[in-house]
Amino acid sequence: MWALVVLAFLLGMASAQIVPALFAFGDSLVDSGNNNMLPTIARANHPPYGYNFDNHAATGRFCDGKLIPDFLASLLGLPFPPPYLSAGDNITQGVSFGSASSGIGRWTGQGFVLSFANQVDGFREVQSRLVRRLGPMRAMSLISRSIFYICTANNDVNNFVLRFRTELPIDLRDGLLVEFALQLERLYRLGARKFVVVNLSAVGCIPMNQRLGRCGSAGMNAALSFNLGLASVLDSLRISMRGARIVTANMEGLMLQVKSNPHAYGFSNTVQGCCPLNQPWRWCFDGGEFCEKPSNFMFWDMVHPSQAFNSIAAHRWWNGTLEDVYPVNIRTLASI
Repeated sequence: MWALVVLAFLLGMASAQIVPALFAFGDSLVDSGNNNMLPTIARANHPPYGYNFDNHAATGRFCDGKLIPDFLASLLGLPFPPPYLSAGDNITQGVSFGSASSGIGRWTGQGFVLSFANQVDGFREVQSRLVRRLGPMRAMSLISRSIFYICTANNDVNNFVLRFRTELPIDLRDGLLVEFALQLERLYRLGARKFVVVNLSAVGCIPMNQRLGRCGSAGMNAALSFNLGLASVLDSLRISMRGARIVTANMEGLMLQVKSNPHAYGFSNTVQGCCPLNQPWRWCFDGGEFCEKPSNFMFWDMVHPSQAFNSIAAHRWWNGTLEDVYPVNIRTLASI
């Protein structure tokens, strides 16, 4: 038994040494503080956000603690990806371009936030700085060995579901997927080769969309439709982007598993957010009350998973099977 544990640790260390940086793109499931620098109300730079983070710091993460990219960075032997807008010269081990309330659509967001295209623009600027600092060959080697973690479209889809109480029309869904593919291809042309694409979360199961403890049908149908389209797009990109490795992390499936059997994952509540306590608003109020044990809750607020759920997701995708992550897990992707 101990021999297997040691072997797994050594394999993990070997994988970590190959990946020099983690670059994260997406929405509030990825934002480590970029929106603190932007003219938007979508900010989490106040307590009780960060209650379980280092020194209880409210960094801008929409969570009580760590996000999934933070856990993955630790597994890779890297520091947490700092926010792009305040990282300064701290870019050689990766940054997060994530921006809360953003999406694939340039129209998605509350105030000015960084759309997926804006975030790719940001990486283009980082790539130029890496080339100037390291030289072209070393910079492109770093980028090609780095992992690009992408988690977006949740706001595009959820905003539509909230407004119209139905899933996206096929033409709107396909338009978003075309734009998504264009941005992935831009990253590929900028040197990215290792991608982790998180599929759409189980939108109907976030607390704001549940009804009497059950996942909302409009959100569930929207997630299923979008993820079927996304899977087809990624299969095409695996063929057209030669030399690229694209891994799909199954957020929708994991959320449904936890929702159906919460106690198996250590949760006693998958219906409410821990914060704000007994309030219908989707985010935590500044200094507002929250539940006594956030680790018992699948969700931290009415939209965002808790640190406890994020830890489960990161470790499942790191070591998981095809049910969790396709076609290989992140540990294997890191070692390639």
